[in-house]
Amino acid sequence: MGVPVGDKEFVQQFFKDKLESIEDLYDKISDLRRKQTQLWLLRTCASYCKVMYWMRIMDPAVIGPFLRDFDKLQFALLQDIVGVKFDSTDMLQAKLRLSQGGLVGIRSAE
Repeated sequence: MGVPVGDKEFVQQFFKDKLESIEDLYDKISDLRRKQTQLWLLRTCASYCKVMYWMRIMDPAVIGPFLRDFDKLQFALLQDIVGVKFDSTDMLQAKLRLSQGGLVGIRSAE
């Protein structure tokens, strides 16, 4: 079912490989010509939903560092799309839902 079962090293390697594939996906998204398409793909299928399943089934102590790395990747892509470096206030606003006045509603996996 896509769940890493094994010792600590196996689980860590599993998530490292997944992060590499997500990073490759983000590189392909950033190569797209239209910024709106990039943002739509990030919001709908390449962000939080990408790791939600693992968050439900894995021990937070095991997956926590990988969730932080995932957040760094997705918010780096978001900053690239909008063309602005975020400070801490911008990051808070980016994480809010659109209905709450958020920037784009990107949720933090961490």
